[in-house]
Amino acid sequence: MIIRILATLSFMLFLESNLFGINDVVINEFHYHPVDDAPTEFIELYNPTNTSIDLSGYAFTSGIAYSIPTGTVIPPDGYLLVVKDTRNLAWQGIPNVGPYSLKLSNRGEKVVLRAPNKRIVDGLIYSDDPPWPRAADGNGSSLERISPDLVAQDYHSWRASVNPGGTPGRKNSVFGTPPRPVITSFRIRPQHPTSNDNVQIQVYLDAPELIRQATLRVEASTTIATNAAFTLPMTSSKRNVNSAAFHAEIPAQPSQTLVRFGVEITFVDGKMLRLPHESELRPLEAYFVYDNEIPSLLPILWMFRPRTTNIPSQARNVSGAAIKPLGEEPVQVYDGARVINSRNGTKIKFLKGEEYQRNRTINIVPESPRKGTTAGPQSPHIEHLSYRIFRDFGVLAPQCDWYRLIDRGNHTQRIAFQQPNEQFLEINSRDRRGNIYKIAVREPGGYTKKTNVDEGDEDYRELFRHVNVNNRTDLPQALRRYLVIEEIMAYEVVVNLLNHWDGIKNNIFLYHNPHPIDKWEMIPWDIDKSFGYLDSDPMFWKIPIDFPKTGYVPGHKLGARELSSGRRSLIGPIGRPFHMDPELHQEYVRRLGEALDGLFSEERINGLILAVETLLLEDLELLEEYTGKNRNQRQDQIKNSYNTMRRFLRLRHEYLRSQLPTSFHGARILPSDSYEAGSTITGVKVTVALNKGYTTSLRVIENIPDRFTVTNIHTTSGDAALSGNTITWLPLMRK
Repeated sequence: MIIRILATLSFMLFLESNLFGINDVVINEFHYHPVDDAPTEFIELYNPTNTSIDLSGYAFTSGIAYSIPTGTVIPPDGYLLVVKDTRNLAWQGIPNVGPYSLKLSNRGEKVVLRAPNKRIVDGLIYSDDPPWPRAADGNGSSLERISPDLVAQDYHSWRASVNPGGTPGRKNSVFGTPPRPVITSFRIRPQHPTSNDNVQIQVYLDAPELIRQATLRVEASTTIATNAAFTLPMTSSKRNVNSAAFHAEIPAQPSQTLVRFGVEITFVDGKMLRLPHESELRPLEAYFVYDNEIPSLLPILWMFRPRTTNIPSQARNVSGAAIKPLGEEPVQVYDGARVINSRNGTKIKFLKGEEYQRNRTINIVPESPRKGTTAGPQSPHIEHLSYRIFRDFGVLAPQCDWYRLIDRGNHTQRIAFQQPNEQFLEINSRDRRGNIYKIAVREPGGYTKKTNVDEGDEDYRELFRHVNVNNRTDLPQALRRYLVIEEIMAYEVVVNLLNHWDGIKNNIFLYHNPHPIDKWEMIPWDIDKSFGYLDSDPMFWKIPIDFPKTGYVPGHKLGARELSSGRRSLIGPIGRPFHMDPELHQEYVRRLGEALDGLFSEERINGLILAVETLLLEDLELLEEYTGKNRNQRQDQIKNSYNTMRRFLRLRHEYLRSQLPTSFHGARILPSDSYEAGSTITGVKVTVALNKGYTTSLRVIENIPDRFTVTNIHTTSGDAALSGNTITWLPLMRK
């Protein structure tokens, strides 16, 4: 921060040594971080004079690199866009030039425009951190200058546009906004109030010489409705040449109330201004009142859906959330976070710098989703455990947790999971600069780029030019060159273990970790159709081991849209080439067998199932006790879901063990007086693998100790017998 301040001061002194902005164009607006990095980045120049200005030879020499073409003239009171992408239809009808090279930094940098004689015409160092407006940082707004007469390098001269995408080629939406005062800081005491506490609000403002008085505007809301709106006069408590402090006391409010407030300034000339500015992401401040009265074994999430607030100068809808973590931590307030309905649930998008557990977005699934688009009431339980299993195997998968959600006053148990984006990458120790693509039938053309969308998709095209089953000669080398083999291997193993047929080709995120790693990983998504669920069969456990190569399930149709004999377009774009490599496929088969006695053993997965089932049922009892409502249907949903998952686990194990190469587990046990009947032989593993279609009876003979009985022999498949001092094992291998 000190370095940034010194750099800014140095740049300001440099600008002051140059004549600029008096009889020349100004940088009037710029869109440095469009939503999802869409190709709508621009810098707008404005001519505030009453004569035309010839811009021939003018050039941006910092931030971007571009020389304005000879013959470019900007008329009086006219605008010219300098754009990153000249092909964008958004610029139709607006004078524009470009494209420029480089791109404006999403995190702030220096921008300089020079005349042909190298004189600085205009320039600034902008930032994505307060006091610069946050709404311009990837949230839809551009940065607009409130007056061409104000110096560009002062943040007071800029506000986020009130209009999504800004006002390219026309008068700025914030033109005429008073540049001062602004709120420099505020304080809430106590920070985490209860219903017994009056709350002291202290607000610090700059430009004290302009202020006659201040009024606090307050709204108190629950998740159901706004219960109260009122104003309070504020008292001036501290004042000097640089700042003024005003305070007021908000009366105690009921528990589970979100209290929002803003400040209305009366100037010495009688004019009025409301702060924070209406274009801000959160044009108000807030705190949450809570008495810690809700019994819950889950974190509690209060969801405040979009609701009109009259605190800013123009009424607007604002949503938000409050979250009570487990343990002694206080409630965390995320007011201004966007609550958005999605296709089958709700998304919460948090403000930059105020992310929840560093997450920019979380997805919340209904407690009992509809059938048809999901696995119905079972799907949240499936998704929660499936994401856990993917992560246990080392796959780059979203974190998924259960919450007690309070929405419109109703208590439900919901899962919330991460959205693959830049923050997700950073949380999972990946390079946030990397590209994320989504492959899904609903995406235009079958896939969509989700990050860095202004940079094209050549890396995606290159991947599939090389990782292609038609290029058999180079395929093994290409797979190892482009893919993180260990991660893809783990993904393929878990997909088969879980019968996650919908994740072979559909609902996959691909992540390209950029140079110097320069390799791809797979991220599972929308995994409600695992653990045996199929649209036409709610308990399907027979996906073969070689299904990723063939897409074929003998004697079974996968659903209404499938072709005959169980074939459908489920050949995975990554999975099939991966399995066409004999070495990788053989290792995949080995790891499937290993997983059945390891991370995916019946004992372990049943333990996870029991732990979550017990947690939800015990929390449900507390929920019923607090709300006074009987939730028998929810109790049945929990029990039925996990019993179905137990049944799948048993059937899937039986099926896979019949398909995998048969194995025998045994070890010598030295004769000992302490030997007890019922002990298990472990340690030695003999594996039999046959060519497809053959049958065999293989005899494995092992010396055994005295007093050993056949009841101590364990095999994964086949029969074992004890005769004298030898064990004879007859594995079952059928065509």
